[in-house]
Amino acid sequence: MSPNQDLAYIFLAPTGMGKTTIISFLLANGYGYFSDDIIPVQERSQMVFSFPKALYVRNAEFIDSFNQNGQIYNTGTKLSLFDECKYVYSVRNKPLKFKSVVAKIVILDRRDSCFNTRLEKLRAQESFFELMKNLKDPENIQKSYQTISHLVKNVEILRLKYGNGVQQLQESLKVLSDDILTPI
Repeated sequence: MSPNQDLAYIFLAPTGMGKTTIISFLLANGYGYFSDDIIPVQERSQMVFSFPKALYVRNAEFIDSFNQNGQIYNTGTKLSLFDECKYVYSVRNKPLKFKSVVAKIVILDRRDSCFNTRLEKLRAQESFFELMKNLKDPENIQKSYQTISHLVKNVEILRLKYGNGVQQLQESLKVLSDDILTPI
C-alpha cells in the first residue's frame, strides 16, 4: 500500500518468487501492508480489503539488512515445514485504512535464465490468464471471472522479470521504486 494509503499495489506469484521479500522491503521503506497471501478485491470499485498476518520469510539475513527502521521485526520463531525453514516476522504497521483502491498489479516472474531486470506491461488476454492462475477461490469461478475481467479493463497489470540472487532482487526493487511506486 502506498505511504498515503490511498493506493494498493498487488504482487502475484507462486511461492518462492519473492513476494514476501518485496513486501518486507516496502514495509521497511514506509509503505503499508494489507496481506501476504490473500487479498479480497471488490469487483466494481477495485477496493482491496485488509487481511493482515505475520510474514514467513526464508532469508532472514537479507530482510534484516534493509529493515533499518524496525517496521518489521523477527519474532524469534523459526518454522520448519517440508524441509524448508522460515522465520516469522511481525509487522509494526502504522494505522492503515481497512480498504484502498488497486493502483497496479505486478506479476513477479523470477527465472534462472533472466539477467536483465525488466518491467513490461501485459496485454489484456495475458493479464486475464495470469490473474486466473492466482485464484484462491476456484469454486466461485463465475464471480472471479467478473472481478478479473473488471480489473483487466481498469487496472494496469505489469510483469517484473528478474533473475535469482540478491543482486537481481535488489535491482528489481530499484525498478519497482523508480518505475511504478508512489514516491514516499
